Formats: sequence, structure tokens, C-alpha cells
Amino acid sequence: MMVGTDNFYETVEVFYWLKRFNYDRWCGLDLMPKNEDSIEACRVSINAMTIMYNKMLELYDKITEFIDSEREDVTEIFKLIFKI
Repeated sequence: MMVGTDNFYETVEVFYWLKRFNYDRWCGLDLMPKNEDSIEACRVSINAMTIMYNKMLELYDKITEFIDSEREDVTEIFKLIFKI
């Protein structure tokens, strides 16, 4: 499976916490494409990760503020993500 096809929000959350804890090392891909071209699957996954990371960066300050406030109503986060 390629990155983002399953557990999309969990992947974005991982990027959030990596940034929050100032992780600046490498991230690996563990892909096992069955029917897809392996190189293209990597290319698509890296592109998906870049898009997810950039989206997280757009919302980083607001998400951090929400988490630090210890509010429990996550609908606010969904409103941010989907710009509702």
C-alpha cells in the first residue's frame, strides 16, 4: 500500500509530532506494492507525504494551540482541516 491510502489522519499526526519534537532525521518507506510499479509507488508516496506534511505545516500553530489548551472537542480540528 502507498502512503496515504490507509490511516491518512494518523500519518498527518505523525508528521505533526515529528515537527513538534524537532525530529530532523530521515523517514523510511516500507512499501510492498503487489500490482504497482515499485518506483512509481515510491514516487507517489513521497509526493503524498510532501502534500500531507505541507498541509500540517499550514495548520501547525492552530493545532498546537488547540492541543496546548487541553480542549477535548476535536470538531475544531476537523473544521480547520476541512475549512468548514
